[in-house]
Amino acid sequence: MKKVIVTALDNNDQIWYEHLVPFLISLKETDFDGDIGVIDYGLSENKIQILTEKQIKVFVPQRQYSELLMDRQISAAAIAEQYGYDALALYDADIWFPVKHLTVFDEVQENEKLYCSYDLWACGFLYTCVNQYGKEKISQEIEQIKQQHKYVWQAGVMTGTKSAWKEYRDFADLLLSKSDDFYMQYGIDATILNLYSVHENGVALLPIKYNCPPVWGIRLSDWGHGVEYSVENEPVQGLHVTRAHRKSGEFSYHKRFPKKYYEQGKAYQIKQYPYYSVIKDGFSLKELASMPNQFEIVEAFINNEYMKTSFMPRNAVYTKDSLLVTAAGSASIKLKNRQSSPQELCFYVEGIAGYRFCEEVYYRLDGVEHKIEPYRVYSIYVASEQQIELVTRELNVEQSQLRWVLMDVALHSC
Repeated sequence: MKKVIVTALDNNDQIWYEHLVPFLISLKETDFDGDIGVIDYGLSENKIQILTEKQIKVFVPQRQYSELLMDRQISAAAIAEQYGYDALALYDADIWFPVKHLTVFDEVQENEKLYCSYDLWACGFLYTCVNQYGKEKISQEIEQIKQQHKYVWQAGVMTGTKSAWKEYRDFADLLLSKSDDFYMQYGIDATILNLYSVHENGVALLPIKYNCPPVWGIRLSDWGHGVEYSVENEPVQGLHVTRAHRKSGEFSYHKRFPKKYYEQGKAYQIKQYPYYSVIKDGFSLKELASMPNQFEIVEAFINNEYMKTSFMPRNAVYTKDSLLVTAAGSASIKLKNRQSSPQELCFYVEGIAGYRFCEEVYYRLDGVEHKIEPYRVYSIYVASEQQIELVTRELNVEQSQLRWVLMDVALHSC
């Protein structure tokens, strides 16, 4: 069987790094032996080149509908037909694969049906893409799905044979061409999918383990050989990190596996970011020369050209005289206590308006890395001749910044 897993993406850098990169890294670690593809809704030339070099197929979309979420479904049907795929699975890009053994195509038993999972809620976007003239009728039809299945269908993963995709495309095109009831906006893809189930009985159940948002009650277990995710006593095969669960990072690949994400993800960076050595004299501010805690700055590196130091006297916000170090992307500042007695390094890290907070932030002491939480004050006693290193790691270099706030500390170059 010739099969392919595809997702769709525009040129959004944040979606590229936070979702597509985990999608591809984790999928390539499964035993899936078919093609992997991305439907290109405006990707840059650099991104297309990266995908091509990684043996990821880049497909041209149909651009039949202005809403990407709807057009990707029609494009998926065209891809299956044009490239002769016996089966195709269309995934949201914010899904990643926690297992090695992927069986999503084994679920396809009926050639004329698309397979989808349930959504726990009938979200408002099912109805906001319908105008006032069609809302009552379409709400009643979606209610039929809820009565029949107890749930509505979720469009985050859709899989089926080439003929099943053709049947769905024909239905969607006909419905959207003859009806003025719909707006091309977020949610239209799920609405049309549910109406397809009502009118054509064309949707079959894909177990939720393949398209599993955390709201289904994902269980995390750690038996000493890595974290396992399960739902209904089965391993989760597709963890869907929906918008409500992105901020906490509890289920995000790049938060759960930061080192693997960073090391493997560097191959997907949209440009090369060489490290620059920062001039150490820039950290020696005369306003802080008499501070009680003194450190030598051994070295500093950054893979973005932007690192700024400044003095902030104590005020209502900064309660101590502080050295502010603003850094972008990945950076390292290595300090050493040259004094004969222990010195206190008191600091915290804050975000910068308009920028993402850097992905990984930690300090390294005696070879051990300690994660740093934003806005939490750390007080570290550094022994005589001991070194401490302040580190950030980030793939999305140009959209990420933070500020180190070092309190009552003076830094000196050699």
